[in-house]
Amino acid sequence: MMTNKKKIPFIRIQKKNAETFINIIKKSDLIEINKKFLPQKTSNYVFFPIKEIPSECDESYLSFRNQLNFEVIWKKPIQDPNYKFKTIQNALEGEIPNKYFQFIPKSFDVVGEIAIIEFNKDIQDIEESSKLKCEIAKALTLVNKNITTVFEKASGIRGNYRRRQLNLLCGEETYETEYKENNCNFKLDIRKTFFTPRMVNERLRISSLKYKENELIFDLFAGVGTFSIQIARLHNVNIYAFDINPYAYSYLYQNIRANKSKGKVFPFNLNVKNLIVDKNILNFFKNKIDRVIMNLPETSLNFMDVTCTLLKKNSGILHLYQFCEKENSIEIALGKLESILLKYQYKITKVFNKKVVKAYSPSHDMIGIDALIEEDKK
Repeated sequence: MMTNKKKIPFIRIQKKNAETFINIIKKSDLIEINKKFLPQKTSNYVFFPIKEIPSECDESYLSFRNQLNFEVIWKKPIQDPNYKFKTIQNALEGEIPNKYFQFIPKSFDVVGEIAIIEFNKDIQDIEESSKLKCEIAKALTLVNKNITTVFEKASGIRGNYRRRQLNLLCGEETYETEYKENNCNFKLDIRKTFFTPRMVNERLRISSLKYKENELIFDLFAGVGTFSIQIARLHNVNIYAFDINPYAYSYLYQNIRANKSKGKVFPFNLNVKNLIVDKNILNFFKNKIDRVIMNLPETSLNFMDVTCTLLKKNSGILHLYQFCEKENSIEIALGKLESILLKYQYKITKVFNKKVVKAYSPSHDMIGIDALIEEDKK
């Protein structure tokens, strides 16, 4: 139970009059009980938290007070653990000045029992900004009872393993969690692997497409397996899932075993550039792959040599994600793809889908393109 540090008004009334008091205020608007907090008791008195002190000019209130002989006092309240806050702002009323409500993030990521939030940089200009962040994080757990731990994004995505720094704001310092998405279960460590729940609809869309029986698919940047496992759950296909991050590979392997599927997923801890360097691998897979998924939007185009070497020359399906400037972002993404394909003597023959998957930053969108590509024989 949480005890508020700030005192609030309470009605102090003798125990023998408490039930009468409650019955009367239920039928009138003389006093409003503050249901965020618990009533408190001593041997002789009951203390009811109230939202505001009634006016001394209200004759009905004065008559009521004299009738039951109660008084208003100030004391520290105790949070009611069963009270359901509707919003984070609601949970923070009386905890932080209202002028700081502007720093409450409009959205946040939830992965299992863990929430990850990102604050506006201007919050750093506030004295005791760390305390303010913790209060907001605590309020988030009060609104969302399934969330037990809250982290703040402390850096961008870094390095080949695509990891970010996180600061604990509230709850137990645990990074491993279990996450359910589109009837699949995933275990992951948010500190050691890259994962975003904001792709849930895109992964559902891709897994719901039509696939040929025994289709051969390469998921070049599989992470913990969210694309591969969801596709294999619904379709009798063979998916080779790769990730350079050994931690992501470990969870990918576990998640494959934890989920039932119609198809098969084969995990590999591998830099996919090695697919066109290793002659044994190259001889087996060169120009034999039906479909390639490239979910590495920061640098996906840098691996187009791998895709063009693997995909069937006469026609292969590509699912490509990339970050592009917001203005004309889809056209820019298509132009970049066409240009890099030309470098490897390939071309787009059909675009099945082109869309803004999500906003990445104030200046960039994440673009998804589904395209049929083939060798350019000119």
